[in-house]
Amino acid sequence: RTTGIQQEKKEVPANQPEEMAQTVKTGTDPRLQLNNLVQTKQLCSFGYTQINCETIANQTRFTLCAWAQLPDDSMIESSPKTACSKKEAQYKAAVDLLERFYTLD
Repeated sequence: RTTGIQQEKKEVPANQPEEMAQTVKTGTDPRLQLNNLVQTKQLCSFGYTQINCETIANQTRFTLCAWAQLPDDSMIESSPKTACSKKEAQYKAAVDLLERFYTLD
């Protein structure tokens, strides 16, 4: 008889990039971290701006930036990030935005 709570094992899809696969294992998705910063009032809001979407040799590439509004009404933005899916590009941009947020003076 078991009385403890069993942890749900998350499967990592074979086609996921390594950095996203690591997120599934650790539960530290940077997009969720940005959402938590909004909930704790460290950010006012955040989002993504799509810069480009191109298809070359039947492969679509998305380029976008993540942005955040700080409590003092200033804005920070990630550098442009490119990936084969919008979700992966958002992930990369969120990582960059978090790095910028945590290194603000």
